[in-house]
Amino acid sequence: LRNTGAPNENNCTSCHSGTAVTSGTNYNDLEITTTMKNGKYIPDSVYDITVSYKETGRSKFGFMATMLETTNDTKSGDITITNSTRTAKSSANVGGSSREYVYHRGGGTSGTGNISWDFEWKAPSTNQGDLKFYVALNSTNSNNGSSGDKIILKEFDFEPSDDLPNADIKTTVTTICVGDTLFIDGSASKNADKYDWSLNGQPWSNNTKDSVIK
Repeated sequence: LRNTGAPNENNCTSCHSGTAVTSGTNYNDLEITTTMKNGKYIPDSVYDITVSYKETGRSKFGFMATMLETTNDTKSGDITITNSTRTAKSSANVGGSSREYVYHRGGGTSGTGNISWDFEWKAPSTNQGDLKFYVALNSTNSNNGSSGDKIILKEFDFEPSDDLPNADIKTTVTTICVGDTLFIDGSASKNADKYDWSLNGQPWSNNTKDSVIK
């Protein structure tokens, strides 16, 4: 079952009685911390992510989460399990696209009023724009049943890093015919040292600022 509350998914209330919590104290006590600078990712970088929750009087918890692109609700990046006793991962097809999930294992459900789970996430190889991390958490009453549990649903937003360079390309003319010479001038901010362009669908790279294509 995929129950993170992400688009086109159920949440844990499909199995546990009650209404999903989406505001208030318990909602605010579900948090994540990451090694991303200001919560912003750089493509191909690996980050530590910790999901944590606290609630006095509770001692058994569970969770499931997935990271998706905001524009099309598809999988973003890759999850790596760092403690296989406490967490695991799986994949599923939702709406015709694959998604990846991280969730608790049996050895990662106990806590005295609080709990946390750690794993790694590798950012996608290219800038995918804004991302959402969907988390569903079950704060149970330890009655070995589906009644009386508390389901918290929360979304966390991530943006591309401000440290990413911005590239620009200019040409000497706007119309070119076969046999003409075209001068391309590439520029970029923040010390970018390589430009990757696509010409008529064919990728082409050059480390120099000015290049000639005939």
